Parts: sequence; structure tokens; C-alpha cells
Amino acid sequence: MSVAATASLAAADDRSPGSREPAVVICARSVDVVIDRVEYVLALAGADARIERMREILAFLNELEGIDRERPVGLLVDLPPPGGEPQVVGFVPVAGLDELRETISKIDGVSFSPGESEGQWALRSKQQTLHVRIAAGYAHVAQSEKSLSGELADISEITGDLTNRYDAAVMFERGGLPPAYAVAAIAKLHQDAARDLIRRDDESDAEFELRSRASESLVWLIEQVVVGSERLTLGLTFSREDQAVELEATLKAAKASQLARIFGDLSGNARIPEMAVEEPAGVEVAASLMVTGEGRELLSEVVTQLRAEIDRDLAKDPAAQAVLDQPLSTVLDALESTVDAGRLQASLRVIGDAPGEMVLLAGVGIEKSDDVDAALRQFLPFLAHSEDVKRVDLDAGTVGGVAFHRIVHKRVRKQDRILYGDEPAMYVGAGRDAFWFALGGSDAPQNLDKALSGETSPPSTRGSDGLHPLLEVDIRMQPWIELVSSGSQQQAKAFVTAARAAFAETDQDRLHAEMTAKEGELRLQVRMDEGYIRMLAPVLSARGESHSPEEPAAELLRPRQP
Repeated sequence: MSVAATASLAAADDRSPGSREPAVVICARSVDVVIDRVEYVLALAGADARIERMREILAFLNELEGIDRERPVGLLVDLPPPGGEPQVVGFVPVAGLDELRETISKIDGVSFSPGESEGQWALRSKQQTLHVRIAAGYAHVAQSEKSLSGELADISEITGDLTNRYDAAVMFERGGLPPAYAVAAIAKLHQDAARDLIRRDDESDAEFELRSRASESLVWLIEQVVVGSERLTLGLTFSREDQAVELEATLKAAKASQLARIFGDLSGNARIPEMAVEEPAGVEVAASLMVTGEGRELLSEVVTQLRAEIDRDLAKDPAAQAVLDQPLSTVLDALESTVDAGRLQASLRVIGDAPGEMVLLAGVGIEKSDDVDAALRQFLPFLAHSEDVKRVDLDAGTVGGVAFHRIVHKRVRKQDRILYGDEPAMYVGAGRDAFWFALGGSDAPQNLDKALSGETSPPSTRGSDGLHPLLEVDIRMQPWIELVSSGSQQQAKAFVTAARAAFAETDQDRLHAEMTAKEGELRLQVRMDEGYIRMLAPVLSARGESHSPEEPAAELLRPRQP
């Protein structure tokens, strides 16, 4: 472990366990929100008799008295040093103690009686006794009385931001984690890295050195995440109005930490090869991030190593060397310039609504794209002599100022035939600061024309807080259902049946994810249309089958018999 990491962890938290904030917070906005969202999910999933027991539990919760149904409810978890038992405390908002006692008295086999100290109660059932302490309008519930001693957590302060933003959330707080856990995790990380970094028999000095540098960089990055993370938040929100579910994960770095700087460096304002196709894509991926410092040096070494390997291979074939040395050197020069610029950008789209009619479009940002175009013109005629290539057509078309060259292979893979049709062709070109690639049938040139007909767009600002996304992924399920249906496996047929029912409404099949970064924060947001919730129906039904219809909803929820 690095000396800096050890020192940072040693000074991370010298407070007593009693004053440390919870390591984990699990909360929901309110009891009413929990009931509403669960009913919403069950309705979308088409709940039937096999999961009716869930509705029984909801009905019971709906009749609870004495509980404030509009304030947060959840759990706090305190982690002691390694070897100790985690302390779990539930919190429930109380509207009226008398009403709460009356509600509990109606539950078979359960009693709620005062404890030895003021504000303390005991909740007893046949299975166990839970200790309860009421303070600041909340009932704090724990298995151990020790967990409720001392000053209790301020629930409103801990959950305020979470419940304002999400229906339900889980928060992991670095300040609640004893440093010993992080020290042990980093020590294990270094041990595993050292064990795996064994030189292979066929590995050259340069290859082993590059792999060692890559391993060291990865270990260093993970170490910064462990040392520099302050808080990880996972949030879930259901939107009936938008007919969607949103999930969000946010990793917040400690101020002035290396991790905070790394997040800031990632979020450079880089242009990406954007495509102006208006037709919805089955899959769309776009990535754009800045690379600085150690990352840039490592990528430079990768290009250097690649150049050395190509030179060695060409030296074995003088005829090929005479033709390929200059164009390949030109491409490697462009890669070096791209790495030096510190911008990594790429975009990909798969367009089409049915198997055999899809077109793949991709663009990768690259410096000196005009030089790469010249290199392609030198390299492709040599490729035409390959036994796998049927023909190469230089200047098959010019789209958006970029000249494209067509490559037709003699043999077409089965999976390519299913996706793109019986006679797909590959199109490549370089220009407008990018290398472009397309794969498809007769529709490929038309889609290329749509994609590149406009000027390159300015950086996107669709990310949260107006930030430019580092990564965007957009998936529409409809085009892939028919593709999977062409398979013969029983599991695939079961998926197709469920998917066709879930995504019967064509505008409810979108999944969108994006990652953004700024100084001190990395955020991932995922938004799913209602169709993905409907896909839960087989899962919920299968879980319901594991219980007998006569089995009670829950032992504690059985009403007391008169």
C-alpha cells in the first residue's frame, strides 16, 4: 500500500464509534410512497393470485394508525471495527403513541410495553424482542438495547436530501466506515495484483513492462476510489406521469482528494463524432472523455508498443512492408496525436426495426483525419488481394465531405446475415476529425448520408446539471425482440413471449443511461420506460409460486383472533 494512502486512512477518522455517522442509510420517502409505488409496480407487472399475498401486506400497512405516513422510514447501519457486530436501527415516524399501541395490540402474539427508562419500549413476539426508543417524533427500533444508547441520529438531517430527490435510496457514508476496512481492502488489492503480475514465457520485456504499468495504474486508481470516496448514493424514483423509472448512482469524492481531481479531469469539453440520424436507433452509444497524466502516458506506451509489433511483423515480409509501411505509420502518427490531445471520443448507432434491415454506424474521433484518409487509399488496394475479400471499391460515395470506400467480403457470417441482410458491405472513411465505419445492406449509404449530412454539433449538454456526458447508452427493445425470436432455444422463446407482452406499446421500450462528471463527483443516471417493469411479471409470479396459497402474509401481520 502507498505511504500516502496509509497516512490518509490513519487520519481518516479518530472519533469514537458513538459519534460516527451511520455507515449505511436505507430510506423511503414515506409509508404512503412505499405503498403507492409497490402497488404501481404490481399493477404494471400484471400481478395475479400468486402474488396476492403482497397486496395483503399492503392492505395491512394501509390500515396502520399512529404512524406518520408522510415522513421518511428506513434503516441505519453502524459498522464497528472488524470483528464486531453491525448495529442496525430501524426508524419509523410516529404520529401518535396511543394510536400506535392500539394498532400493535391487534396483532396476534405481539405486545408493546414500556421499558425501564423513559421513552423506551419493548416490542415482543414469539420469535424475538425488539427494543424501541421514541425521540424527536421517531420510533428507533433495534435488536440490541445498546444500539439505542447515547445520542440518537437526527433522522431529518440524515434523510432530508435523499427523500427530497428519490422515492427510495441507499447511502454509503465513508465517515461511518472504520479505517481498518479500507486498509484491509487496499492491502488485499495489492496482494492480488502482485500475485497476478507474473511474467509469461512468451512475453517480451516491452510487453511485460507495459502490462506492469497498466496494472500499477489500475491499482492506483482503485486505491484513490477507496481513499478519496466520501459518499455513494443509490436512488430510485418512479414517475407515473412520465411512465418511467429512474435510477441514479452518485459517487462524491472528498474535497482536495486525488479522486476529486480525476473526476474533474474526465469532464473536458470535447467534441464527439455526432450523427444527425433522426430515425430511432435500436442501440446508441456515445463516449467522450479527457485523459491526462498517467492515463495519457499509458496510452502513449500502448501506441509505441503497437508500432514496434507492426514493424517486427512487416520486417518478416518485405513485399508487404514496401506497400504498408507508410500508410500504417501515418495511422499510428494520427493515433499518437489523438492521445497527445487527450480526447477520447466515439459514437455508435444500430438503426433498423427488423432483422436483416439493420445498419451499424460508428465514428471514432481522431487527429489528422485527412492523413488517415490518404493512408486508407494506399492500404485498401492491398486489402483487395486478401482471400477473404471479394472486392474493394474506392470512393464508393462522398457523404458530408467524407469519402467512403466499400469493402465486400466473400463470406458473410451467420450473425451478420441475420442482422444486416444477405449481402452486407463494409464502408470506411476518414474526415471531419473522425474515422467513420458502417456495416449494412443497401440501406447503409442512405443512412450514412443522413448521419453526416449536417455539420458536427457542439458538445451535448443533456447530462445532469448541464454537464457534457462522458458516456451515453440508449436502447430500444422492440428491434431486438424479433431478432431473438429467430433463435430456437426454449429460453429465447420464453423471453420473446414475455417481451412482446411487456413492450406491446412501442413507445414504452426505451432505456437510457448517461454518466457525467465534475470536480468531486461522478454520476450515473438510468431511465427505463414502463415496459421494463412489465418484464418483472414472470419474476414476481415465480416468487409467488414458492409460497402456499394458504400461507399467511407474514406471521407478525396475522390479526389477533377475538
